[in-house]
Amino acid sequence: MSLPEHVCLSIDENIRKENYKSTKLKLYFEFGRSLLRYIIGYLLDIDPSKVIFCYGPRGKPHFIDIDGREPIHFNLSNTEDLVSIAVSLDHTVGIDAERLSATSFDDLHALTLSELEQKSFKRIPDADRGNAFLQLWTRKEALLKAAGTGLSDDLTKYDVLKNEGHKVQIHSHSGQKEDRFFDLKTFILEGSHIVSVAHRPGAILEFVSPSNLPWRCQEQSLQPLETCRAS
Repeated sequence: MSLPEHVCLSIDENIRKENYKSTKLKLYFEFGRSLLRYIIGYLLDIDPSKVIFCYGPRGKPHFIDIDGREPIHFNLSNTEDLVSIAVSLDHTVGIDAERLSATSFDDLHALTLSELEQKSFKRIPDADRGNAFLQLWTRKEALLKAAGTGLSDDLTKYDVLKNEGHKVQIHSHSGQKEDRFFDLKTFILEGSHIVSVAHRPGAILEFVSPSNLPWRCQEQSLQPLETCRAS
């Protein structure tokens, strides 16, 4: 998929792009960052080249609006053959995507799954274990990306079998502990990728294709993935 008009990277992003070893990864980075600029430019009705990012202590980019508009929250995920972006005007968001896989990932269960999640896996057929794990993995990564903690947190303490009411404790800028709550949704995209989004409780998600951005958004239909639950 080509960009709506042209590649739009800052000087520091071009430097970061060159740190990727393969041409394919460089193109993913180039596409994702350019598309993110087009989306923010489209929402704020500004030239994409005027979109400026700063970076948090864990490297997460944030949009700087020198005109004092309401902040735009966003998150980006790059995986094989897919760039996915979540954007919100009123709450932090997180997104993660992975290509569907037949690999079981059994060696990662103890490091990433809660006790309840590990019990639920005992009832999942071997052929489905790989994608069931990726569902939980993407949900945890999206949740922690939305909270701003990233994967430095202990993944086993988060149980993401349900869709609503996930609490993440963070340290605010003032140093105080603060609870943030998120809902989770997971989808199968085009039969090839699993995508999870962490968002404000009760928010309605709208899916768009970047084909015609920044001029118009095209709605894209996605089929929800049934969440595996422990009975």
